[in-house]
Amino acid sequence: MAALEQPSDGVAVDAAVLRDWTAEIVCRVGTPADIANDVADVLVAADLRGVTSHGTYRLPVYAALAETGIIAVAARPRRERGTPVFDRWDAGAGWGPHAGRVLVDDVIERAGRFGVAIAVARRASHFGIAGWYAMRASARGFIGITMSNTSPLVAPTRGRTRLMGTNPIAVAAPAGRFGTFVLDMATSAVTWGRVLVAGSRGATLPPGVALGGDGRPSTTPSEVLENGALLPLGGTEATAGYKGYGLAFMVDILTGVLAGASSGPRVIPFSTTAGPSDLGQLFMAVDPAAIDDDGGFVERMETLCAELSSAPPAPDAPGPVLIPGQPEVEREAAQRRDGVSLDPAHHASLIELGQRRGSAFPSTVPTWPGEMAPTSPGATESTPSSLRSLPCPIRSRLGRPPTVGRRAGTPWATCSSSSGSRKHSGSRLIPTTCLRCGTTPPFSRSSSDATRSRWASRDGPLRTQGDPAGPTVDRGA
Repeated sequence: MAALEQPSDGVAVDAAVLRDWTAEIVCRVGTPADIANDVADVLVAADLRGVTSHGTYRLPVYAALAETGIIAVAARPRRERGTPVFDRWDAGAGWGPHAGRVLVDDVIERAGRFGVAIAVARRASHFGIAGWYAMRASARGFIGITMSNTSPLVAPTRGRTRLMGTNPIAVAAPAGRFGTFVLDMATSAVTWGRVLVAGSRGATLPPGVALGGDGRPSTTPSEVLENGALLPLGGTEATAGYKGYGLAFMVDILTGVLAGASSGPRVIPFSTTAGPSDLGQLFMAVDPAAIDDDGGFVERMETLCAELSSAPPAPDAPGPVLIPGQPEVEREAAQRRDGVSLDPAHHASLIELGQRRGSAFPSTVPTWPGEMAPTSPGATESTPSSLRSLPCPIRSRLGRPPTVGRRAGTPWATCSSSSGSRKHSGSRLIPTTCLRCGTTPPFSRSSSDATRSRWASRDGPLRTQGDPAGPTVDRGA
């Protein structure tokens, strides 16, 4: 289980809208559309699963790296050498999520033929959450394993300077009725992204996870970011941090050293002032059916998960025993339903990025609960009387106002309210009419004349996202 960053007061945005906008931003720095889609998929998946530090929070930095040429926006990974079950690739310093997707799909295909396959990459870039690639394999019935080294941010046990990366490991396996076992973890006590997020929110770090510049423990993000270091998983030597150090060392061997990429302190920092990235990464897929074709693997996974999840909780435990990956599944379901939560600093950075790239950030709503008033004072005469008195189904289902708007090619419309009174806000992406109240929301200030014209000229009815079988309303209503 990855450490989930807790959401703070801010706004929420529809996950599909966020994903499309992210792909658009990546395209605007010169990236081919198919590569941009891979980047957007991985970043928004991290947001959905609650790993904010590896999601769209990184998009402004990614865009800057692409603009300066640190990320080769059009590069595609190239197989260099190997055997039918083990090969090496040159990622070309391109987008990490694209290279990762290509390599994991390659090992999945070869594992289906040979039972197991491994690919390592050199000249790779930051690829987001490692678990995304492992889960892509598990979704096809395989065991997926992913590793990457990273730029030096961690002090080895008994050290005080940054010499090793956070070096994440991810393992995913199908677990039948329990879904998927997903271990996605850094080999450091916390991720560097979590330090960045804590700093942006004005929060402190847990004790025992990082050092200040003087080599002493620190809980102040600014001290750690300036010239401090993270501690290995486990913390100090007294709390078995040497185990995390050993795991980080192992990842560096299986990625940087094995692939012929940089390793340890030689890994180039993730910065616009450094050169192109040369990370080492490993992708592995194992097909249980190669040695067990009767479905026994999944049955045994279910048994193991059932035995562990039914264990009596400790007296002070906050809840039952969980299967690794379960909290992320629950968070993802909630955010697909309610919208991806963005804290104020994160939201502001994306708005600024959109302004710089000529693609305004989509409409959002406050992340506060509330009830839609049972009446719809904004209904027009053309709205059927049977609909005027009904609350917006989306608003009722979510318990808070969703994003107003409609993505191109996806017919849905919603409305929102504030402080008990109707208050519609336009969306950058084709604002529409709420089916329940009949009110047409105004366009946002950032909407272009071209957007208004495209919206006004479109034909055909709309249907609400939460009421796919419900009545339709013409755009002119």
